Amino acid sequence: MIPADQLSNAEYHATDAISSSDVKMVYGKSLAHWKAKVYKSSTVFDVGTAVHSMVLEDGKGIVRGPETRRGKAWTEAYEEAQANDQTLLTTSDYDLARNIADSVLFHPAGQRMAGPTTVNEASFFATDPETGLKIKCRPDSLWDAKGVLYDIKTCQDASPRGVAKDVGPSGYNYAIQAAFYMHVMNCAGHKADQFVFVNVEK
Repeated sequence: MIPADQLSNAEYHATDAISSSDVKMVYGKSLAHWKAKVYKSSTVFDVGTAVHSMVLEDGKGIVRGPETRRGKAWTEAYEEAQANDQTLLTTSDYDLARNIADSVLFHPAGQRMAGPTTVNEASFFATDPETGLKIKCRPDSLWDAKGVLYDIKTCQDASPRGVAKDVGPSGYNYAIQAAFYMHVMNCAGHKADQFVFVNVEK
């Protein structure tokens, strides 16, 4: 088993290397959009972050906050969470994330990801042999012995048709992410033969 990288998610995103999100932005929009990129947080993004943490890191860094984002109670809780590098959710959003995470953990794939045979939330870096560019990826979970990468996706429709739409160019271009991650891992000297999307409905 390879050792897990200790970079935080924020530290990983701050590193100067090409990610799958960069590639997808250039593919789906343009180089100009990528050069001017600004990745903003949102409620949907925060719930997804919470689900990942609850499945892979036992809820580390996720705080169950007040019922609403209005008022002094939320402002104070938010400031405290920001100071401690935590993600604050409303009561209902936290409970939603918990229910989604429990659904993942009920499935054999989720149990594998949360078990002792995988490395979770580790950062990997390499140099692309054709372009010389620095590239990176951060798989949700790596089963190194089998060369399997796992990635949790919260979605509206986990049916075969719904997932196929999200994977392709009419959706979120997840196929590019899978190919890029396996490319980075192989360039970094790790076995990566299979990419598994773990789709769970919200």
